[in-house]
Amino acid sequence: MKNTKLFMFAACALLLTACGKQTVKIMTPPDASNRVLFGAEQLQTTLDKAGYQVMMQQGDTTFSDPVIKTILR
Repeated sequence: MKNTKLFMFAACALLLTACGKQTVKIMTPPDASNRVLFGAEQLQTTLDKAGYQVMMQQGDTTFSDPVIKTILR
């Protein structure tokens, strides 16, 4: 399970790197565990360092803005 999450994290980071610099939204569920929140914060830090503008949001709704890439955790 741990390897699967690590692979998904790496795949998301690689995908976003290939897409070019843009805005990324990371959404976590309202009842997210501390581990999920920590992973989302690590992803945010990594994307910030790579030059992306990152928005964090807790909730179940997504907006269909084609300019903003959304990662659901």
